[in-house]
Amino acid sequence: MASMVWNSVTILALLCVAASDQVTGVTLTAFAGARVLLPCRGTGYNTTLVYVAWKKETEENDIAVYSPRNGTSIPNPQYSSRMVFRNNSPLDGSILLNSLQMQDEGMYICELSLFAQRIQRKTMNLTVVDPPEVTITRYDGKEGVILRCVAEANPPATTYSWRGLPGVKTSTRTVFVEDGSNGNVSCLVTNSIGTGKDTIEIIFKDSIEGHAIGKTIILSVAVGVLLLVVLATILIVLLIRRKRKAAAETYVNSSFQRHRIEQDSPQLPGSYMLR
Repeated sequence: MASMVWNSVTILALLCVAASDQVTGVTLTAFAGARVLLPCRGTGYNTTLVYVAWKKETEENDIAVYSPRNGTSIPNPQYSSRMVFRNNSPLDGSILLNSLQMQDEGMYICELSLFAQRIQRKTMNLTVVDPPEVTITRYDGKEGVILRCVAEANPPATTYSWRGLPGVKTSTRTVFVEDGSNGNVSCLVTNSIGTGKDTIEIIFKDSIEGHAIGKTIILSVAVGVLLLVVLATILIVLLIRRKRKAAAETYVNSSFQRHRIEQDSPQLPGSYMLR
């Protein structure tokens, strides 16, 4: 149904014109993630806008269409949430493209159909620039690892540099790190827009195993010391209990013997008692 509506608008516009005017395009440059205005404004007197259609050189169908009568249609999902018509004036078909992506780069064509006038075409080339997005890939070997620095940038990257480990400082995209050189390695990539960076941590397997063995040894020593402390505490408690028991037994025996002596001793007759 929507296509039929736009087809009828197109037919009406073609009936109103006999030829078209080609307007030389301009070059636009914008940063990735930013917003850019793609200008397209018709010229003429005593005329009205029938429709405006936007095309991209790499797309088969229109990416955006606007008509005062039928409204806006942006069928391509790549643009539907990021593209809006500005509509600042009756003959204005300019669009705002938000959150620019690298794939937005290319040639755009604006076709303005004005009542009783020629179709006006405007072309513009959009260049999206971006500082490098850097990724380090790792390849493990027998004697070390190979690190490769991959960068997506527009314009292309001009310099590569590595930082982090002793001896790792080169201007090539690939670097070799010898076995045992543990630590962080960073790759910095620069183009005319800015610098991007990625960092990777290098830990070799032998170092991991050695670290694990060291932890095991430390843990074993700690457990051994703890056991010795527990055993020493138990022995001290037993010795204290034994001493207390021996002292108690000695006290009981001495009391018992004293009682026996008192019982066995003869009592003197009363006549012999001193007065």
